[in-house]
Amino acid sequence: MVRTSKKARKTRVNKDFYTELKKSVTCTAIDTLSKTLSIETYVEQDSIEKSEIMIDAIFVELNKTKKFIIEFSSILGIELANLKLLCYYAKCDKCTASADKYVILSCKRCNSSSNVDSYFSDVKSKLQYSDVWINFLIRIGRLCKLYPKFKYVTLPLNQIQKQISKLPMLVENDIEFWRT
Repeated sequence: MVRTSKKARKTRVNKDFYTELKKSVTCTAIDTLSKTLSIETYVEQDSIEKSEIMIDAIFVELNKTKKFIIEFSSILGIELANLKLLCYYAKCDKCTASADKYVILSCKRCNSSSNVDSYFSDVKSKLQYSDVWINFLIRIGRLCKLYPKFKYVTLPLNQIQKQISKLPMLVENDIEFWRT
């Protein structure tokens, strides 16, 4: 009997998942959430109130379709990230210089001086999502903005969530595929 190391098994699982992820990409038009919501034309809101209204509208549209596909999840994730950023009172010097909102959102110093607890409690009560799922949607939104082809992935979100920490590295290593 041949024994494989734990690291070798994980590497094989990652490769198998990534192969399945790429095969699931369907570049044919998927049902659109609505004529006004597409990731290419989506504009983030400029105030907490407008952002909350938009999140409610996206959520209503999402529930109408009964499909939780990547593009719709990414639009929701992008606006959730936007709302979370709008809840920050002050940004540290490092983050003030950064144009990448996802870098700011992951800054421990900015998180500690923000109103993130209130953000999560408000969003959780409206959408009935956990903190983990909200952060997952934010990560999906970022992946779809950076890699446009990612919105065509058809794997179930719970399967993607299990591999989300490895996804940016896997996708980055195959950037030509995901950006075209």
